[in-house]
Amino acid sequence: MEFTEDFIKEQGLTPEQVKAISGHASKYIQDREADIKNEYSSLANTNAEKIIQGAIDSAQSKMGITVQRNEGEKFADYLGRATPLFIDSALAKEKESLIKLQNKYYETIENGKFDQELKNELDSAKNKVSELLKKEASFEDTIKSMVPKNDYEAKLNELTQLKEAQAFNSVKPKFADGVNEYESDYKWKKAVAEIKSKYNIEIIDGEAVYKEIDNEFKTGKLKDLIEANKEISELKLGRQVKGVKSHEPNIKLEDVPFLIPENATPEQITKMITDYLKVERGLDKLDDRYSAEFSKINLAIRKQKKA
Repeated sequence: MEFTEDFIKEQGLTPEQVKAISGHASKYIQDREADIKNEYSSLANTNAEKIIQGAIDSAQSKMGITVQRNEGEKFADYLGRATPLFIDSALAKEKESLIKLQNKYYETIENGKFDQELKNELDSAKNKVSELLKKEASFEDTIKSMVPKNDYEAKLNELTQLKEAQAFNSVKPKFADGVNEYESDYKWKKAVAEIKSKYNIEIIDGEAVYKEIDNEFKTGKLKDLIEANKEISELKLGRQVKGVKSHEPNIKLEDVPFLIPENATPEQITKMITDYLKVERGLDKLDDRYSAEFSKINLAIRKQKKA
């Protein structure tokens, strides 16, 4: 600690006295400063400890943690150590509770302690279903016995075809004016055949629907399949299908079961014969009859004999 010259003169202090007083005062100030720092540091530690302990007490109370804190342990360190132990304990209690419920459930089943009213309703429903199945089987047997087997199957097949025809007719679009009649006819039959090869067709609640043959749960509206067919869409808009020019006059030839454009190219003729055999006759290129039928029609066309 230093004194001003004015202070030294006013007090009449010698250099030795000034030195002694300064040294004593400096030591006193340093000691006092250290004491104050220690007091505040101790107080801060005490307050911090209270805050940490308060937070831990709150966590234990709200979360049900019973793990005790180690002396001087920080809050984050405590949670990192206590949480896994708490979770393991909670899971063990939950597992014990589930095992008790499971044992109670099995005991109930073994002893047959069901609600008797529900059991009676279930038995009644089962009996009704059983009776209906018996009646259905009996009715089917009665119908079959009334007509010969072949006639019954033929009538059933005829009914199925009628229902399919009704379904397709209900969604058949109106084609644009000027579209070649033969073109639209065989394109429509082709689309129908392609759909029937993949789907079963039904009418449910007055609407034509399809069910995939390989997955009966995959269903939808028949009109969506028709609208997705590119060739049918083109006919609706009046577009000409490649290879068939609708503005050309059609001619009828001997031994040819369909009309053809007057100036049809070999490529067009091949396509028309192939489509006819596939759609109308149900023949594909692997069929033994395909080559003979194709050659027969193709030869008749090339002779160009008008009927």
